[in-house]
Amino acid sequence: MNSPPHIRDGGECAQLLTSELPRQVGTGADGAIDRLGPEVAAVLREGMALERKGNLDAEATARIEARLEAILQAQMRAAQVALEALEAPSPVERKAAVDGVDRMHRVRSVARWIPFGVFVAVLAGLVLEMTIGQGFIWFGGATYEPLALKLFLALLPVFAVLIYRPERSTHSLRGRYLTLLARWLVMYPFAVLASAGLVAFAPWGWAAALGWAWGASSRVEVRVVSVDAPSPRSRGCDQYAQLEFKGAMASICLEGRLGKQAPVSGETVVVYGRVSRLGLYVESIHRQ
Repeated sequence: MNSPPHIRDGGECAQLLTSELPRQVGTGADGAIDRLGPEVAAVLREGMALERKGNLDAEATARIEARLEAILQAQMRAAQVALEALEAPSPVERKAAVDGVDRMHRVRSVARWIPFGVFVAVLAGLVLEMTIGQGFIWFGGATYEPLALKLFLALLPVFAVLIYRPERSTHSLRGRYLTLLARWLVMYPFAVLASAGLVAFAPWGWAAALGWAWGASSRVEVRVVSVDAPSPRSRGCDQYAQLEFKGAMASICLEGRLGKQAPVSGETVVVYGRVSRLGLYVESIHRQ
C-alpha cells in the first residue's frame, strides 16, 4: 500500500480527492491524510465527504482547491519566516559585528596617520638637534652611539623596500631624473641612506629637548677637553669645543655661550645651564 504523493499545490490536492485517497478509505488513508497537517486533512476530509455524497461538482472542487492553495501558501510563508529567523544574527551578535567594524575603522584611521607621525617626529628630532642639541651634553650619548649605528644598518633594507614599492608604481623619480643611472644608482640609494640616517639620528635631538625641558637651572663645573679653531666664514656655528661633564662628552657650539674669554683645552670652566637626568644644557661658559 503506497502513501499519497507529496502535496505541492492545491491542484494536486484536488486530484487526490478524485483519485487515490478516496479509493483508500478504510485501508489507511486517514493516517496518510493526517501526515499532511490538521488544516489540509480537514479540507481533504470535507472533500471526501462531498465525494461520497455525490456533491463534489466542479464548483466544490474549485473551492476546496482554493482553500488548499491558501493553506499551503501560508505554510510556505511561515517556513520562510522561521528560516530567516534562524539565519539572522541575534541582537547581541549584530551589536558585536557592528562594534567590530567600527573598531576596525578606528584602527585603520589611526594607522593611516602613523607614517606621517613618524615623519614629523624624525624631522622634529633633526631640527631639535640642530638647535638645542648644539648645547647639550647627553649622559646616554656614548651608550646610544653604537646602537644608532646598528639601528641605521637595520633600517637600510626596510627603507629600501618602503621606497622601492611606491617608486615602481608611481614613478615619481622618473619625472625628475630622466636617466636610469641617476634614478637608481644615485637618488634611490641617497633616499634610503638619508631616511635611515634621519631615524637613527633623531633621538639625539629629542634627548636634548627633553633634557632642556626637564632640567633645573644650575651652576656646574665642566672640563674642557679640546677647543676647535674659530671658523668665521662658517654658515653654522663658528667654533666648537669638546666638553666633559660627569663622564659624558659632547661637542658644544661656543657661539653665543662664551663669557669674556674663550676657554682653553684641559682647564675646568664654570657653566650655567639646566641639569636633568638626561644631561646638561649649556647656556653660558665662564673661565674661573
